[in-house]
Amino acid sequence: MAYLRRVITNYLSSLRAYLREASGFSDFIQVFRVRLALSKIGYIACRRPIVAQLRLKSFGSAPIYVRSHTTDISVLNEIIASGGYDALVRHPVPDARLIVDLGANTGLVDRWFLARYPRARIVAVEPEPGNYATLRSNVADFAVETVPAAIGAWERRLMLHTSSGEHGFTMVGAPPNGAAAIEVPVVTMASILTSGDPIDLLKVDIEGAEEELFADCKAWIGRVEMLLVECHGNYTLSRLTDALGKAGAKFNLLETDLKPEFGFEVGLFRRA
Repeated sequence: MAYLRRVITNYLSSLRAYLREASGFSDFIQVFRVRLALSKIGYIACRRPIVAQLRLKSFGSAPIYVRSHTTDISVLNEIIASGGYDALVRHPVPDARLIVDLGANTGLVDRWFLARYPRARIVAVEPEPGNYATLRSNVADFAVETVPAAIGAWERRLMLHTSSGEHGFTMVGAPPNGAAAIEVPVVTMASILTSGDPIDLLKVDIEGAEEELFADCKAWIGRVEMLLVECHGNYTLSRLTDALGKAGAKFNLLETDLKPEFGFEVGLFRRA
C-alpha cells in the first residue's frame, strides 16, 4: 500500500505540474503521453518512441524536445514537479552573463536557465550522443555553445557507461556486466573556457567525476561566482568544501539537498 500511495502521489504531482506548465491542451496531452510511456499502460498511451515538441511556461516561448521511453521525463519532472532547481529561485544569480553546465543532458536545465537569464551565454558539456543530439535541438536558437565530451582534469578517451538510463552515464569505474557503454573524449575546463570572463554560475552533474574535477581546480575556480554541484557516492559536500579550500577558494554553502536514498547530495554555493 505504501508503494501504491507513492506512485499515486508522484502521478498527481506530475499531473498538477503539467497542467500548470502547459501552454495549451495539446502540450498537456503530449507531455502526459511521454510520462505514461514508461508505465504499465505505456503500450496503450505511447506504443512507439516519439520526440514530443512541447511549449511549457518555465522554458520560455520556444518549444522544448522530450523523448519518450527515456529518462528525459525524469529530468523534466525534477525541474517542474520536484523543484530541483528552486534553490536558484531563492538565491538568484545576479544578471548572469556566463553559465557553464557540466553534464547538460538534453539541455532542459539550460532552457530553464535561459528563461530566467535571457542575456546569458551558456557553455553546455554533454558526452552521450543521444542526449547531445537532443541538447542541440533544445538550444538551437539560443546563445549556447555545446561540447560533445565528458569533463575531467586531463584530456583522454575513456568508456562511459550506465545501468540507470540516459541521465546516468558515468566515467567512474569499469562498466558492470550488462551496462550500456560508449567511448567518449574527455576535455578540460581550460579547453572549454575560451574567454577570461567570470563564470556567474557553474552547474556540475557529472555522475561521480566531480571528485576528479575539483581535485585539480585551482587554475579556474577563482572565476566562479556561484556553484551548483551534485556530489555522488562517497564524494560528499563536505569533501567538496575541503577541495575548494585546498584550491584557495572561499565559498558559502547556501542550501543543501540531501538524497541518501539516491546516493547523492546537492549543494548551492556562493563566493564568499
